[in-house]
Amino acid sequence: MTTRSGNGAIALTAAAALAPWLLVPAVGAAAVAPAASTVQMAPDTASAQVLAPGVHQVAISDQAGYFAVERTIPGSTLWVGETVVTANPGNGDLLLAAVKENLDDCGWSSPGVVDDLISDHEFRTGVVNSGDCTDEDVVYIRNEPGSGSNFSGETLQVAVWEEPPVADAGLLPPASAQVRWDGDRREDKGRITLGSDFASAPDLSNGSWQVRLYPGRTALAKVPLEWGQHLQATLSHPGYEDGVGFSGKEPFDVEPRLITPLGGEGNWAEAKPSRSGSKPPINHALYVSDYPRSSGAVSPVIQWKNRTDPTLNPAAFPGTYYVSLRIDADVELPEVMNGAVDVTLDIGVFGEPATGSPYAKTPADLPDFKAAAAESAGDADADDASDPSEPAWGVVGGLGAIAVGMTAAGGALLVRWRRLTGRAR
Repeated sequence: MTTRSGNGAIALTAAAALAPWLLVPAVGAAAVAPAASTVQMAPDTASAQVLAPGVHQVAISDQAGYFAVERTIPGSTLWVGETVVTANPGNGDLLLAAVKENLDDCGWSSPGVVDDLISDHEFRTGVVNSGDCTDEDVVYIRNEPGSGSNFSGETLQVAVWEEPPVADAGLLPPASAQVRWDGDRREDKGRITLGSDFASAPDLSNGSWQVRLYPGRTALAKVPLEWGQHLQATLSHPGYEDGVGFSGKEPFDVEPRLITPLGGEGNWAEAKPSRSGSKPPINHALYVSDYPRSSGAVSPVIQWKNRTDPTLNPAAFPGTYYVSLRIDADVELPEVMNGAVDVTLDIGVFGEPATGSPYAKTPADLPDFKAAAAESAGDADADDASDPSEPAWGVVGGLGAIAVGMTAAGGALLVRWRRLTGRAR
């Protein structure tokens, strides 16, 4: 179900798995945060610290908290992605919104591809952008735990990116809402371990793999996409020959989620039959039971206008996308599975990369989760060597996406958008 709040807020809720990363410290408005330090949210916009483009580690506040992102290019779009791998899979929402200094909402919110229920999972992620705040030099990101949520002591992985304006939006292709299905299966490439966070996710651009999944745990594959390209993901499970593998247990879903290069969910496109007549699977989620099943989903073609009406999809710029596979943490697996679920994941990349760039100037590189994780690990090793009494910062798992940047804390999370109407602010 696709939901969108009237106030532009986005909820990070439990879901697929993404995990540990330490964030590079942010540049503050008043001071520069030390390397490998954790940024503290401010209680109001007046004292909010500015985060420079890149990856940051931000402590989650018990109440509404703020940090800021700064516009340096006239007409640019500021994106922030947030990810967290929570130690409490049953935790409630973390509400995210981009606002002005006076708390007026910036208006843009990305719809999610999730239902209205909080599902148990460690991986949470969300993404927002500056929306209607086109003239502000500084945009503020508000984070507020929802009713019943407790993220005390946990950390966000925040990714911040400033996207330059396009030269002429009128000349660009329309938003991509429907994509043709490809009925072929890719080459079998054996077994592979999916990533517990963005940094460790393997590149599964073209092929078919056997992967192992665990309820509530993060499982990520990365798939680089250029302008004009899209991905297709197919899941399958063979069932059990005797038809009694699930005796006494309920069947369950394995749900694929499309995650943007900054974290946060993008929307799957509507799959249309191929030109040869191959029909797409009815469902995105794989229903695992005694019987053979398959499912599949296609991303939109990566186009700049995907962010605009009617799709409002953050899958609107090229970069490394992720497929997150999630099983709710409260699923009870049948004994025959021995505590894990083995499925086949088939991923294909389609479309010729478009030549040239739509931007008026060359954009900065997207935040690099893998480099940030390596830098954090190096800082932790250095700190541990210089003072053994000090605890080392490990790679903190979690990727919550707010289209500007995001941080994660140990574990895997799935960022979910839910209807926020009726929530007190």
